[in-house]
Amino acid sequence: MDDAQPVATVVAAKPFQPGATRMVGFRRRSWFFRVLLGETAGFVVPGLAWFAVWKAGLPPPGAAAIVALSGAAEGAALGIAQWLALREWHAGFSRTWILASAAGASVAWACGMIPSTAHDLGSPTWLSIALGVSLAPVLLLSLPGAQWLVLRRYVPKAWKWVIWSTAGWLLALPRRSSVRQSSRPMHRAFRSPPPGRSPDGHGGHRRGLHRLRNEQDPAIHGR
Repeated sequence: MDDAQPVATVVAAKPFQPGATRMVGFRRRSWFFRVLLGETAGFVVPGLAWFAVWKAGLPPPGAAAIVALSGAAEGAALGIAQWLALREWHAGFSRTWILASAAGASVAWACGMIPSTAHDLGSPTWLSIALGVSLAPVLLLSLPGAQWLVLRRYVPKAWKWVIWSTAGWLLALPRRSSVRQSSRPMHRAFRSPPPGRSPDGHGGHRRGLHRLRNEQDPAIHGR
């Protein structure tokens, strides 16, 4: 009896058809650089919107609404960058990811603007703090939660994305908040008149003359 010989099976490779599902290895480097570029470019839009509403002198509610809506542009830029990387992993990955990212980012910006807007409208400090604390979970979960609704169609245990993405935002948000808070004193300085000068341009001169008269008045100084 002849020894069994290994049998080679030849399988003809089928060319990739447009619209077909294709799975390739996930490229971390591609993900990192595309997400970095997308978030950096996207964050410019709310930053410019913030500067524009400040220069225009819009009331706090209108300014907050414009900045929150501009947050959708940041989310869209981030979503596009992520979608391009995810498409390399799954060719049929849905473009709904971009819309979900834009909606989630807009909600996050709205949650971030509400406490400061309430403070600008004259609300007590405790109310602004309470709003910030109560809205913090929504702010953190809005973007990854919206993306989870799309990602769960493709991978099991997609809820892990929410956890890891939220952890990443927890590390990034304090730095972004510190930049925004550090810009407020400068804004107030530009809004308010210089020391010793009233909005009409003559207050400092008038106060100087009044002080000079008081120093020269014997009755005031007991002379």
